[in-house]
Amino acid sequence: MTPLELRKVPRNIDFSVFHEQVAMVARSSKILYTPTPKVACSTIKTAIVLLEEPTRTVVSHPHDPSTYGVPTLTQVSREEGELVFTSPDWVRFCVTRRPHERLLSAWLNKIFAGRSLRTQPYAEAVQHTRDVGGQFREFVRGFNKDHPLFNGDQHFVSQVRLLHPETVPYTHIIDVSELANFAAWIRSSDPSRQGFDVSARLNPSLKVPLGAMYDRRTASVIEDLYKEDFDTFGYERAAFDEQAEEFLLTENELVLIERVASLEAAEFRHREMVKLADQRIGGRYGLQEVLTAVGGKFRRLV
Repeated sequence: MTPLELRKVPRNIDFSVFHEQVAMVARSSKILYTPTPKVACSTIKTAIVLLEEPTRTVVSHPHDPSTYGVPTLTQVSREEGELVFTSPDWVRFCVTRRPHERLLSAWLNKIFAGRSLRTQPYAEAVQHTRDVGGQFREFVRGFNKDHPLFNGDQHFVSQVRLLHPETVPYTHIIDVSELANFAAWIRSSDPSRQGFDVSARLNPSLKVPLGAMYDRRTASVIEDLYKEDFDTFGYERAAFDEQAEEFLLTENELVLIERVASLEAAEFRHREMVKLADQRIGGRYGLQEVLTAVGGKFRRLV
């Protein structure tokens, strides 16, 4: 599906999804957006809030609707929800990502270098070594349909289960690689949407090559587990090598990841520290870039 291809609205719209959808209802710009964790959702949520509230200059907590004025679908009336779902004036979109990439990003962000209440046991089991790929493949070998994260954590469940593409009348379902093009189209589609800006990348994960993280065996596990995502969104299976590529973290990267993980281990239950961890910059980064990203509290530890 091309990023700007219009989808036919289902004849029988399932309004029962109102009870579970956390889609953002941007009333002024007439945009409905259903977020997918680890698919640029922090960036897109921030863009929508700033679009709807032009006097704002920053969105500190994009995942906490109580801190801004854009309602979710569950917070609007049935009548308004039906209008949002059926009106040709509304853009209703979601963004998807290749399952191999999304699972790796979730593991790096929530287990290898971070944690949450659900991922804490798995984060504690991680051995921080330069061979990050070996740690990831060990996790994948134990990941299956009965795994608690696959069934209970939105960062790890299938995208089909989150987005309900067969029942929600999206006008656009796009791949994350096409987000910039789609944002340009959004800005041109109506004067009320001219401020929709997704250029600031928020909450990225460590950048590592897929070929160093997956071998043929672990890739097939993901393709079986997320079969509905591959089939529904048209993602092709990948031809990974029998043995993963060699890739080692630098000593700087390893030290920084260990310290970020230790910081979260000490105070991960506190809201402020969780949000601090979410601000780190990914990539083959250097010391100064990470220190700038995580701010003064982390700087005092090094």
